[in-house]
Amino acid sequence: MTADRAIELTKATLSVFGVTNWIVRVEPFVEQPKHYGLTSHRRRTIFLNNIYLDDDAEMAETICHECTHVFAPGVPCEPFDDKAVVADFAAKFKIVERAFERVRK
Repeated sequence: MTADRAIELTKATLSVFGVTNWIVRVEPFVEQPKHYGLTSHRRRTIFLNNIYLDDDAEMAETICHECTHVFAPGVPCEPFDDKAVVADFAAKFKIVERAFERVRK
C-alpha cells in the first residue's frame, strides 16, 4: 500500500462517520519503531508507521484500530482489566472495520 493510499483510506473511513477535520500522516516511527500507529486527540492527527506499508493486511488493521481510537478517546492499547471498556472498543472496532471495507472497494 502506498502512503497516499493509506491516507486516503483513513480519511475516507473517518468521513463515513462525519469526521473530516483530522489529519493523517505516514512517517517513520524512529523512537517507537514497533508501533504501527498512533492517534493524538490533542493534535487531531492519526500517525501511521511507514515501515508497515508493505503489509496491506497489517496496514488495514492499523487504520481501523487508529480510527477506532478517534471514537474511543483515552482508551489505552495496553492490557487492562476493565472488561466493559475492552468490549466497547471491540464493538467500535467492528463498526469501523465494516466502514473501512466499504471504502476500500
